[in-house]
Amino acid sequence: MKNNAKKMNPETQKYLKAGGILCAIGAVSALLITGVNVLTSPLIAAQKASKQLAAYQAIYSSVKAVSDPVSVSGSTYVKQYWTAFSDEGKTAELGKIYDAIGSNGHVSGMEIMVGVSGSVDAPVYGKISVITNGTTGGDYSTNFLKYVDSYNSDPNSTALANVKCGATQAATVTKAMVDEAVGLYQSGGQAGTSIDTVLQSLYDSKALARTESQDVSGTYLSKYWIAYSDAHSVDELGYVYKLKGSATDSDGTSNASMTAYVAFAGFDNAVTYGKIYVDANSFAASTAFDSYVSAYNASPSATTLAATPSADGKEAGTLLKAMVDEAKAAYTSERQAIKAKSKQIFDAYAAAGDSSLPSGAKMVKEAWAAYSDALKSSELGYVFLARAYLETEAEYNPIETSVTLLMGVSGDSANPTYGKIYVVAESVGTPAGFDKTAGVYVTTYNANPSSATLDEVSCGSTYTANLMRDMIKEARTLYTSLKGGN
Repeated sequence: MKNNAKKMNPETQKYLKAGGILCAIGAVSALLITGVNVLTSPLIAAQKASKQLAAYQAIYSSVKAVSDPVSVSGSTYVKQYWTAFSDEGKTAELGKIYDAIGSNGHVSGMEIMVGVSGSVDAPVYGKISVITNGTTGGDYSTNFLKYVDSYNSDPNSTALANVKCGATQAATVTKAMVDEAVGLYQSGGQAGTSIDTVLQSLYDSKALARTESQDVSGTYLSKYWIAYSDAHSVDELGYVYKLKGSATDSDGTSNASMTAYVAFAGFDNAVTYGKIYVDANSFAASTAFDSYVSAYNASPSATTLAATPSADGKEAGTLLKAMVDEAKAAYTSERQAIKAKSKQIFDAYAAAGDSSLPSGAKMVKEAWAAYSDALKSSELGYVFLARAYLETEAEYNPIETSVTLLMGVSGDSANPTYGKIYVVAESVGTPAGFDKTAGVYVTTYNANPSSATLDEVSCGSTYTANLMRDMIKEARTLYTSLKGGN
């Protein structure tokens, strides 16, 4: 019988054979990869565990075991934490270890672990272990690690705050991460709403930059931030204070607590009330209290703050008002502390007049008269507060610099007398670095404030000196207008 089946083309047979060989190779490769993963995954995990253990031991030298990690929600930097123990049975607690990741300017993906222990009312700062150094390397990285080493030699809030180290952005974000860890330790582990979310609510999404948290003491106060409407932290929106307090609830027996934020702006003699953000409130639910907060936020003022609920929600309203009142006093003190630096401008300074923002001001943010007597009868001249940022392309590299400056001007409005200057804040580098560059300009100018020394900007930091020179020129022009000159 004839077989009608077609014979396969030899060429096709060749291709199928090659395909089969390739499939076999692929299958073997897959098995090999799987085998390698099976073999290496435990090694990678072990290496990671070893690195973590080294980090734990760098923080607590006597650590023998840690708890399972606890995830943290709502925080800006801290992602998780562990409880560290000095025994494998996990009965003798050493403290907490917090894992945080942050970025700031040229610093990207900085990861640290930090220990916190002791009582929640007086937490003990622990050592820092750098997991991922997010700096750009070189001297900047060296300076940052020196900052960490200096802190680790005696962990405390003062050493943590010493961020002017030649790696200011890295040190600043590290300080912020440690501050947040300490705050979490005090709160029991979980964060409230992030400060950036709070700022967007308080300022209707107009806050584009902020400082890191600053410490402030009080019955209800712990931290504050300064918010800005521009990315370079020049145009100030105001100060935001974190408030936390407790009081007896409406039942007369149980204790309730509240965490809130409030914003303030303006001058010490004309404080502008800002909105309130209630983050946590364990008082009995009260429509009257909610309406009180809403009415205040619709028109923030001392009057609407004073209109606390008279019955339902009275306890929560009374506490909130007390907390905001304390924040206002703290804000006023902060503004007055800036004016007190007028002593750096006029040696005979004794008192300051009311602040104002002169018409036509660009870099100048505030001005006030300085007096040599408490009765304010003998005027010394005017003090101007200016803040500015400069970004430009230099011959070899881009330049970024920012300065906050106090400047004095006095005398006849038609031909004002140049006064001394005082640097409130700058971003040139380390204090020593500033002293050797832009600080030379300040010293030279202050030795003989005049139009001649004003233009001696060649100092190793010419762009910063030029920025200060332009501030002084603006202040002198504004003085003429304030005093009624042409």
